[in-house]
Amino acid sequence: MRIYLDNNATTQLDKEVFEVMARCYLEDYGNASSIHSMGVRASKMLEDARRTLGHLLKVPADRLFFTSSATESLNWAIRSAARTQAHLGDTIVVGEIEHSAVLSTVKDVSKLHKLKIRTLPVNKRSEYLMDELEKLLDESVIVVALMSANNETGTLQDLKTAAGLIKEKAPSALFLVDAVQSFGKAPVRIAEWDPDFLALSAHKFHGPKGVGLLYVKEGTPLVPLITGGGQEGGMRSGTQNVPGAVGMAKAAEKALKIFEATVTKMRAQQRRIADAVKALGGVVITPLDNALPNTLQISFPGIAGQHLVNALSSEEIYVSTHSACGSKKRGSHVLKAMKLDPLIERGAIRISTSRYTTDEEIDRFLEVLERVVSIFRL
Repeated sequence: MRIYLDNNATTQLDKEVFEVMARCYLEDYGNASSIHSMGVRASKMLEDARRTLGHLLKVPADRLFFTSSATESLNWAIRSAARTQAHLGDTIVVGEIEHSAVLSTVKDVSKLHKLKIRTLPVNKRSEYLMDELEKLLDESVIVVALMSANNETGTLQDLKTAAGLIKEKAPSALFLVDAVQSFGKAPVRIAEWDPDFLALSAHKFHGPKGVGLLYVKEGTPLVPLITGGGQEGGMRSGTQNVPGAVGMAKAAEKALKIFEATVTKMRAQQRRIADAVKALGGVVITPLDNALPNTLQISFPGIAGQHLVNALSSEEIYVSTHSACGSKKRGSHVLKAMKLDPLIERGAIRISTSRYTTDEEIDRFLEVLERVVSIFRL
């Protein structure tokens, strides 16, 4: 039995999503920029997908731009904001536990535009400290970049409070929200958070890889990322990925349709795993009262997380030590920021379920986990 518990890295493509995409590839494969009837149909499918996503997110469809990934969306937002706002200030505020797509890009634009970086710390629950954010904000800040949920611990962030502080203390700042891990597992509250930019990725909620989305609030300045044929309203040139857009819309529609049932099931499995880990003498790092329902970061101090991952993999059970994008780097910047005991940090692994995870799979996982932990402790 193959058991996949690394769904924060990527998810299985939904069969209904595959089917609608297959029709685009095999039947309705016209270029959305072509003026003949196949092109017109492709264009309609693209815009229907955009309207569906706009409806689900409760935003105007024309404020949504399709990209190749959330990494591209985040890059686009940060680079555009740095260019358009540089005359208003010289500082970027970024969360300490952001994804590398944000941290690396902020570092790059700070060099290009001679900007200062202020880093927002977290507590031992990986929650951003709002009192520290208030101290970091002033009129020199032009960009604030924060995630809605952490990809390693699953911790949810207080973006409503953050948004209020930004408006009060840094009126020229553009607010970027990385909502990649939230969609389909926690509410994405655009009206409440009021971001200038918000990024999503289809493959995190059973959609296709290679498709991202960038929401840009009305009135927020945006510089084209790629120039050429003028697609995406002149903002992102290149032949548009109609199958990907259609697949993303279908995946999002289904994710929200079964949202409550999915969350209830995930939460029960999360609690069950957490209880079993504690019974084995392990540590639950994820704050269960303020986290995504599918994510659980745990540790068995004295047993290297990488060794646990490898041992479980040999049994066809797939978990991770931390973010897939940073899995080849040494250690987790998230856990370091939390200032955990080094033994807990070294022993950490991440378990992330999906709507396809069965109770039988959890049974098998816990059975193997207990055996593996016992062997390592000999």
